[in-house]
Amino acid sequence: MVWNDGLTPTSTLATVFDPRSQAWSEVTPLESDSQNAYGFASLAFNSKGEAFAVVGTSIAAWNRFDGAAWDTASSTNIGETRACALANDGTAMTFWSAVVGNESRVFAQSLSPTNDWSAVQTLARGAGIGFGGVANYGSSFVAYYHADDDKAYYSRRYEPSRGWLSPERITNVDTSYGAIGRGDAAPMFIWSDADRATASLFDGTSWTSDDLGPLYGGVYGSTGPRGHIAIWRDHESVFASRYDLSEGWSAALKLGTSDKQEAYVPGEVDAEGNALVAWANGSDITWRRAMRGARAWVEGMPIQDQDGYQVYTAINSSSGEVMLVWSNPLGVWASRFE
Repeated sequence: MVWNDGLTPTSTLATVFDPRSQAWSEVTPLESDSQNAYGFASLAFNSKGEAFAVVGTSIAAWNRFDGAAWDTASSTNIGETRACALANDGTAMTFWSAVVGNESRVFAQSLSPTNDWSAVQTLARGAGIGFGGVANYGSSFVAYYHADDDKAYYSRRYEPSRGWLSPERITNVDTSYGAIGRGDAAPMFIWSDADRATASLFDGTSWTSDDLGPLYGGVYGSTGPRGHIAIWRDHESVFASRYDLSEGWSAALKLGTSDKQEAYVPGEVDAEGNALVAWANGSDITWRRAMRGARAWVEGMPIQDQDGYQVYTAINSSSGEVMLVWSNPLGVWASRFE
């Protein structure tokens, strides 16, 4: 995980949990800056345990984690806030928006495994990132962005042998909430159509959308090779729907309530299809999970008296372990359930 300490000079810090040693690495400063420019961080992992991070606002820096240690940060060829993704071959893709003249545009630039930057590519004019970003699927990348004219969200796929392909429209209306499905199994975008939670999946040719249930609040999604999960808020209620590869989306299920009305609720599916959702409510952190093939979710299990506002990471492993990360006024915390 990566975070900003909010001090002067500002530092962006990172630590990685190694499941082999069952321990967190030493907290490492990725970069520090007396101008407080490193107020934003984007972090991406691949399935090999390697990571790539971009930190910055008005100026920026990037760094790699090789599975054991962070390299030396570099500001070469980068100068703005960027989202990022990382492929298994070590290729990193960065994605950002900027105003050129009077027009907002979205851009992409890749970094090779040998740390050579490509030319900057303009992906769209009259567009911004909004709830979009960039994600990795195998050896390909998908960029998600918001068009200024029709207010719809679009995607563009990058394939190493073909470059950036033509835009694909995802949504048909403007949306108040949106999130990319996390995971490298399939492109997914969760969004709000009026006051309804909607899930869009890409089948390799086009996007298809399904209505999931009433919504008023943040959304989140995760994809896996044996199924996906969508999570959303409807006021104080927390809902989830699971996607089966043969049966489609399940009926929406209320998992609990949260009084943190501005916070999104994270969740995860692992390679076996086991699902996990976690959220803050009152002074507790609550989590629930459902095993692959199970018809019911396990009752909520609280981590009491944490005074957390936002759960940032909920990781579910096929071995049954659960890792939660959250923040409160005393710092950044993690808890692991074996």
